[in-house]
Amino acid sequence: MGALWKMLTGDADYTLDVEPGQERVFVKKLPVGHYRVSSISTQWGNGSLSYSPNLQFSVLPNQTTYIGKSITRMPYRIRGGSQVDQRVEDEQEKAMVALAEGFPTLPGPVVTELMRQR
Repeated sequence: MGALWKMLTGDADYTLDVEPGQERVFVKKLPVGHYRVSSISTQWGNGSLSYSPNLQFSVLPNQTTYIGKSITRMPYRIRGGSQVDQRVEDEQEKAMVALAEGFPTLPGPVVTELMRQR
């Protein structure tokens, strides 16, 4: 049972498949602009659950931007008023090792600009 991580920008929507409980490194070449992670959703029983983390980040020209590790924890049983734990952590060193395997040369310097929750 996968989940969808959806990003919005003025020009396009991007959707990434993720598996609950599994960590993945995502590398995506995006046009310069401002982005917002608008929803994280998953199938649950006969329906689906959706959460709006409202994480935002920017892509600037001539640089590679590390936006951080997004962690979302939802309770096993969702009830009215249930809390969702949403965090962004800086694990750039670990991500750079994985990144170097697929992208030996990166465009421009790598700049850390962690996603912000608004």
